[in-house]
Amino acid sequence: MSNLDDRARVITAPDELVVNLEITLLANQARKLLAFILSLTLLIVGFCPPPTMAQNQRVQAQVLPNGLKVLLVEDHSFPVVSCFVWYKVGSRNETPGMTGISHLVEHMLFHNVGTYRKGELGATIVRNGGQFNGFTSDDFTAFFETVHPSKLDLMLRIEADRMRKANFTAQDLKEELVRINQDIEEQARDPQATLAREVRSTAFSQHPYRHPAIGYKTDLENMTVQDVKAFYDKYYHPENATLVIVGDMNTQAVLGAVVKHFALLPKSPNPIPVVRTIEPPQQAERRVIMHQPGKRDLVEIAYHAPPFSDGDAPALMIMEKLMNAQLSGRLRKLVESKSALTAKSAYELKKDPGLFTVSFTIAPGTLQKLLEGWDGAINQIKAQGASDAELRRAKNLAEFSYASENDGPYHVAFNLGFCECLQTYQLASVWPEKVKAVTNADLQRVAKRYFAQENRVVGLLATPVSVPKPAPNPPAPPSKVPTKSAPSADSEAEPHHHEQHPKPYLHTHITGYKKDDWTLPQTKSSGTDTQLIAQRSVNQLDVPINGALKSPTKSESPAGASKMPAGTGSTTKSPASAGGPTKSSTSASGGTGAASGPGGVSGSSAASGATSNGANGPGAGPGTGAGAAAGAPRQPAKPLVLESTPTRVQERVLKNGLTVLVLENHLSPIVQIGGLVRAGTAFEPPTKKGISDVMTACMNNGTAKYTRAQLQQAQEDLGMAPNAMLQFESGLQTIGFRTRCLPRDLSAVLGFVGSCLREPLVQGPDLDKAKRDVLAHFKQIDDSSTIKTERALLRSLISPNSPYYPDDLNQKATSIATFKSSELDDFHGENVLPEATTIVVVGDVTAEMVFRLADQTFGSWEQNTSTAKNFPPMEPNQRRIVKTSIPIKDKSKTFVTIGRLVNTPADTSNYAYLMMADCVLNNHPIFSRMAQRVGADPALADNLSPDAVDTKFVPLGNSVAWALNIPVEPNIVPTVATVVQAELRKFARTPITPEEFSEVKRFLVNAVPVRQFSTATDAAKTILECYIQSGGHDGFNEQLTNLRSAKLDNLNKFVRSDLKPDQSSLVIAGTTATMKRVHGGKSGAVPEPREAVPARDSGESVPSALSP
Repeated sequence: MSNLDDRARVITAPDELVVNLEITLLANQARKLLAFILSLTLLIVGFCPPPTMAQNQRVQAQVLPNGLKVLLVEDHSFPVVSCFVWYKVGSRNETPGMTGISHLVEHMLFHNVGTYRKGELGATIVRNGGQFNGFTSDDFTAFFETVHPSKLDLMLRIEADRMRKANFTAQDLKEELVRINQDIEEQARDPQATLAREVRSTAFSQHPYRHPAIGYKTDLENMTVQDVKAFYDKYYHPENATLVIVGDMNTQAVLGAVVKHFALLPKSPNPIPVVRTIEPPQQAERRVIMHQPGKRDLVEIAYHAPPFSDGDAPALMIMEKLMNAQLSGRLRKLVESKSALTAKSAYELKKDPGLFTVSFTIAPGTLQKLLEGWDGAINQIKAQGASDAELRRAKNLAEFSYASENDGPYHVAFNLGFCECLQTYQLASVWPEKVKAVTNADLQRVAKRYFAQENRVVGLLATPVSVPKPAPNPPAPPSKVPTKSAPSADSEAEPHHHEQHPKPYLHTHITGYKKDDWTLPQTKSSGTDTQLIAQRSVNQLDVPINGALKSPTKSESPAGASKMPAGTGSTTKSPASAGGPTKSSTSASGGTGAASGPGGVSGSSAASGATSNGANGPGAGPGTGAGAAAGAPRQPAKPLVLESTPTRVQERVLKNGLTVLVLENHLSPIVQIGGLVRAGTAFEPPTKKGISDVMTACMNNGTAKYTRAQLQQAQEDLGMAPNAMLQFESGLQTIGFRTRCLPRDLSAVLGFVGSCLREPLVQGPDLDKAKRDVLAHFKQIDDSSTIKTERALLRSLISPNSPYYPDDLNQKATSIATFKSSELDDFHGENVLPEATTIVVVGDVTAEMVFRLADQTFGSWEQNTSTAKNFPPMEPNQRRIVKTSIPIKDKSKTFVTIGRLVNTPADTSNYAYLMMADCVLNNHPIFSRMAQRVGADPALADNLSPDAVDTKFVPLGNSVAWALNIPVEPNIVPTVATVVQAELRKFARTPITPEEFSEVKRFLVNAVPVRQFSTATDAAKTILECYIQSGGHDGFNEQLTNLRSAKLDNLNKFVRSDLKPDQSSLVIAGTTATMKRVHGGKSGAVPEPREAVPARDSGESVPSALSP
């Protein structure tokens, strides 16, 4: 592939400079070393020819004299920058007896690194508002940070230290092995992961891909510190690494900083070992048969497949899309024919030949029926290929997935590094064209070449009654039978798909930070959207401020949920979106993710520690780690200083009053659309409660032009994944909507939006279906302890006469049953109007193009000038309700929720002060008062995770409902309620200190862009929320300005006069036994309320009649 030859320039230095460098290192003369750095910086920045540009990407690739490859992409669409360091070492580089050491070393590299003592490295990043993590795969290990541009220099310093200045101790190794062993045991209890692991080890008889990236328990138990250090010294060198930086930066300035931090790191004294093992061709079908109690059988079929660099890889990616299409895929036909209950395929992209896997859940004893159906589907492709419509749809799905997986600096940087580790970064830009070039003949060719019985392994995890007789030639090595304590197979089954292979990346969640302070890596094996996986428990940092504050010890937190309110909306999620042409179809849940970040990952934790360092790093003593002697003392060179680029949102109001907001983002070929109509439940007539919910359901169920099925099929034909298809959601203030598409399809997708807004189906059977959908949603609310608790809090804060008051669900259900089509028409004509509608478009488009398309689509929508569409004012509850009790049946769901209604008019900075006050109290990842209080009480620390304390901001007219939601163990509910109330009273009377104010401002000013403006998806959501809050298109920049200009005196005044945390309302949700403990007068019980809302009044007891 000559057109993909690596043309990165090698930066060289004159021989005399190299000699001077050697003399400097030997003599340890700081001044000469600094002079060398500066001279080399000038050599690179001042005298090099223009950098090479990758095809269709603004990638500048350069190589330092020590072999470090540097990939830079300057883009100012988002006010953040992502920094990755990729090492070409993973489990494929491990030898027998040393499996899992790549993952283990990755964990250890978050401990003692350079001058950072244990726990300080992560604490430094998060207190400066950054997100970070590390992950390990078969083919590579990577570390990353996403930060405000002003913090990039600090990140480069950290990564340079990590490359050659790590120090390993026996105690750190012992702690990490305990955590990794817990992960191994957890995976062993996962039926799908167990089956996938056995299939993989059977498929590969010689290649290291047969070993799980997490390693074997017996190997890990025998590893020593010397083993870890030897592996680190063998592979962690600049010539085996790639540094990728993407985002809001100045390329030349950043290149100078890269040289300053990395140029002096020495090459390895020995050649980097290479993997020489080649897996021999498989000669006959192999089978893995396992059994485990359950109601369903799990099946995985794995075919040997070529690596990412092979010419057949694009065709196999199209094969995956052809199989997986949600509405019309070949696997869906197997499900419809009852051959399988669920099905999903995945082509994993690897450096060496990997696998194409197909995963099924089936009824017990129906393996033969499944195999006949699957073989028939493959044989049909071999003989006939795909239809033109199928092939076109599969290509669109692949293109859309690739574009979605490049959304934002993090994902672009991930894809560049991933491609570089597998072959060359230039594949990231040419991959879409390769996929588009796939023909029907290509599909037939790869089907015949790879999908042969002798090239596959069939794995079955069956219920005992359905285990078939052993195959004549059983696979070797034999499978292990899971223990009886493992969950049943059916308990792991997902509604739609199973996880089809072991999670190929292992990540480290550094301890001591809130859930949103990290993002998950992407799984690179296909181009499909993925979610995040829940994460392991972690230890909180012990970080004193002036020796006064102590943080919690241990916490258990699900991944994904962000602690920081986004704009005016509720709590956001960690970044979690898709990854480049190379993502997997791994199914998981989360969050953060990543995320969040894309791909499947299994969680683990790193260690806790102590620090009292400032923004630019800890003040610990000099490092003693490996490579310290070869390096040089840190020099007082001038740090890189970068400021973020203000977001440039453009606004146009059409003649009919419809508002269009546009943010151009040319980094990624994707368009995110969001919008709202001021027609939420607050606009419902008093006698028509629930009509906004029904109208929203009608919009989701089709239009006068398209039935719901036609609308979904049209979107899939454009390549849109199910989670990107147009969706409307009802809310207190608005009916919101969101979707995502390729730039070329923007006109068609805006047409879908316009049709649903203007012509929803509200007649006859369509209206009846909408009613059933709403009642089913009400039933879900009744089953959700979290939603019931939040509704109860709002009912205690808001006047029953207010349009924002959460109505009784029973009354709404009764009202909904009586609605007629004419009433829906009236509500639509009075509320769903162009002047009440705002649309946000963020992506690879021009503002003028969007304005033109919006005018073409919505310009003929008639305005109703007789209706004012401002949000109605908030009426607070005049009663002081101290506590509300909500009985729930689920013993595992107990909540303590406490909150206040805060006045936040658009023309004040109150919202910024609310964010800062909340950060001091709960949201700061290290120094929050709530975390310190929990950490000071061993009983609380053992049972309550500060990460689990969830902040929500709910906009209500000119006010915001602020709430803390705390899931707790039933036995400590009285104690938690008492502690939280006491802490809020203390917060009201104890002023925020200058140290707290400094930490909070530092954190929020840097964290808000990272968490709210790192992707097109996040940006569209944030722009819309800020527009609601401020009434203008520049609300996000105004929010940042208010945070930067905030004053300590004004913040303390806001807490005393506006927030008044000591007057918060408390809601407790739990079982009857829990309520008795709360009211039984036991130690720590919550005082009786001055006024209490009866449980029946809370609208939380929904009759069975609401069932659809």
